Order: sequence, then C-alpha cells, then structure tokens
Amino acid sequence: MDRVIMAMRRRRGKPSPRPVDVAPLLASDGGGEAERTLGETCEVLLASGPWNAAHTTTCAGQKRRLKMIEDAGLPRMRVLSNRKLKELGRIPRSHEGHQEDALAAVERCGASATNQPNAVIFFY
Repeated sequence: MDRVIMAMRRRRGKPSPRPVDVAPLLASDGGGEAERTLGETCEVLLASGPWNAAHTTTCAGQKRRLKMIEDAGLPRMRVLSNRKLKELGRIPRSHEGHQEDALAAVERCGASATNQPNAVIFFY
C-alpha cells in the first residue's frame, strides 16, 4: 500500500507541510501511528491562522477551508445530503457510496446574493 500524506509541523510558529510515507506505519502497527500523524496534521490545520481567518459564514470561506483540508494532505471531506438521509431513513455506512465530495457540493449549490453558501454543512 503506497500512500503518502502531508504532515503539518510547526516551524517558527507556522505550520509547514512535510511529506510522510504512512505505508510502513500502517504495516507495522495496524495504522495507529498513521492515525496519530493524521490527527496531528488535523490539529495543526485547525489551529492555523489561515484556517481561522477564513470566514465561516461565506461561500468563499467555506470553499477556502475545504481546499485547505486537501492541501494539508488530509482526505477530502465527504457529505451526505438531507434528501439522501430522508430517502434512506438512516445514516448509511461509508462503503455504501451515498456521500459526495463536500467541495463539489458547495460549488454545485453556489451562493446567495450575499455570498452565503446554499450548501450548509452540519457536523455531528
């Protein structure tokens, strides 16, 4: 399994990307170290200045944040529409393939006249 992710490390107070090969980590301990690396990457991203500077209530800010996730080497966010949840009547398992890319959903739905995203993402 050849997978390379970007790990974010702090240098002089700023996160900087560093490629990390997680394949040996996954093979050696069943993924524990790889999960820790992904977790650290996520923590650094969420604490970064650019992440916190991106507006949370504008379509542009929402798209900027979704792009930062991928730029940090993290897996792209996947979402499930309310329509699909209502149709299924349950929360599906991830392998069922009902979800779509969050950035694609935000771009497809567009923004209101005041730059508010028409796609609203709830986290739970």
